[in-house]
Amino acid sequence: MSEPDMTTSAAATPDGKLTVVLLAHHHGSDNIASQRFRGLLRYLPRSQYKVQVLCGPWQRSETELNLEVTCVSAPLLAKASAAARLWVLGAMLRSGKVRFGKIGGDSWIAKAVDLARTRVRAELAAGNQVVVMATYSPVDALIAARLVAQAEGVPFVQDFRDGLAYESLGRKGTVFCYLRQVLEGWAVRHAAGITSVTRSLVAHFAASYPETPTHLLYNGFDNAEFPINATVGPNSESTQVLKVTLGHFGRVSASEAARLRTFTSLLDYLERAKFMGILSFFGELTDQETDLLARSPLCTEIHGQVSRQLAVENMRSMAALLVVTGESEGVATGKIFEYLFSGPRIILATLRRNEAARLLEEIGDDDMVLDFSDPATIPAQAVFAEHLRRPFTRNRERIRRFEKSAQALELAAILQDAAATRAKGEL
Repeated sequence: MSEPDMTTSAAATPDGKLTVVLLAHHHGSDNIASQRFRGLLRYLPRSQYKVQVLCGPWQRSETELNLEVTCVSAPLLAKASAAARLWVLGAMLRSGKVRFGKIGGDSWIAKAVDLARTRVRAELAAGNQVVVMATYSPVDALIAARLVAQAEGVPFVQDFRDGLAYESLGRKGTVFCYLRQVLEGWAVRHAAGITSVTRSLVAHFAASYPETPTHLLYNGFDNAEFPINATVGPNSESTQVLKVTLGHFGRVSASEAARLRTFTSLLDYLERAKFMGILSFFGELTDQETDLLARSPLCTEIHGQVSRQLAVENMRSMAALLVVTGESEGVATGKIFEYLFSGPRIILATLRRNEAARLLEEIGDDDMVLDFSDPATIPAQAVFAEHLRRPFTRNRERIRRFEKSAQALELAAILQDAAATRAKGEL
């Protein structure tokens, strides 16, 4: 049976609140990209906010979050028809002067703009304030958010989980770099605010667009999945290096090619350190990564993709959790925050001292950074073994600032500032 273009879950909340129309393509999926706003929205006060989410073609019940979620089934711009791409380009060139009504081309942007504008108009007609927000990636959400906001005269906020012009995960080359810069500048022009996940990304936006308020909103962690009073620390086997299990969850190098070099260096290091435990991988691996593991003398387990619940359960059972980063400065993957709250110590393998390394150093809980760009800093075999033998318990007080319940209050302040900007006629 073919999938319908749109499906909606949950009932609308009463009027008289600030309405947030969120364009988040990954929201309905179960990947790490979906967790950022799913957790934030869980704790956004329902007495003050009504949230409507437009996402991709994943059908997921959000009744427990009291959200109105609309799934839009249409190709993203990279896979859309030529007609759809031309419509989007024309809409961007006209900025906010988008023709309302039937739109040409079968693309996610076109359908999302049409639906979102209908929602915004209804809320405005009811006398409610509206703020439009989008989260990148994909870039389609950013484009749709500006088109909707400017066409209807409401403020918008752009969120960046990854860099677009700065430390982009996209194709390399001068032309692509220039195009991303142009697109980023267009996407944030006239925005009431920009949010991003790392200090280096925030610094980039603040320097590039000083007229736009920029806010640091870390990838955090949902208290509902990792209760604050849960028993934490390594499993019972962690005092015996020969039996420990090191766990990695999610993709390794698919989002950054340099991470494959880090991954190779990590495997070589563990082999030299005579690590006799188990490396346990949960999530999709590339063919190159699978081949490296097949040729390695290390003992490995490859579980593939598992449910989020099973992933969380297994995180807690590991002696230590692995994070692999490459050469990017502004990387603080959402994986780190989930690892922090799951309990075990973290081992970060990287090619530079980046945002992730600084976070772990600031927390100061006996996590380990293996910076392969500076071999002199890599611990010797005996030091690594002793590190895994030491008892470990995570200091929860040091990481409370990353709880989604706390971050939702920060998001609420950002949304209120955006609404106030519109009220003062500054857009």
